[in-house]
Amino acid sequence: MILGGVKPYTQAELDQQAIWADEFAQWWEDEGQYQRAGGGQYERSFAWWAWLDREQSKQAIIDNLKAQLNNMEACYIGIKKINDEQSAIIKGHFAARQDMQKRVDAALEITKQGIRKQGGDYYLEKLEQALKGDQ
Repeated sequence: MILGGVKPYTQAELDQQAIWADEFAQWWEDEGQYQRAGGGQYERSFAWWAWLDREQSKQAIIDNLKAQLNNMEACYIGIKKINDEQSAIIKGHFAARQDMQKRVDAALEITKQGIRKQGGDYYLEKLEQALKGDQ
């Protein structure tokens, strides 16, 4: 249940904050306390909220980039599938065309042989032109 627009943290978010808290504690001990006037608990609390805000902002950017990457990957997969389907169709058409060309060539050769037997070189030339589309 969301109260007043505030949503509770998920377990993953709480786990991430625990990691950030450990990183913050190490940073505070090593250098953070020396960068704040006083370096006490009061200053540490302000530093923690600034640290947390920065880490959450970075995480939001990372999450956004991951979502964009996932979207791009899904688009790529979809386009590749379409491309593969179209490629298969084109290959099928090409194979059918090659088969038809073999049949036309065989029919033409039979026709040529028949016309030659009858001495019809003129008709053979006209037939070849018609088949090539040169009329």
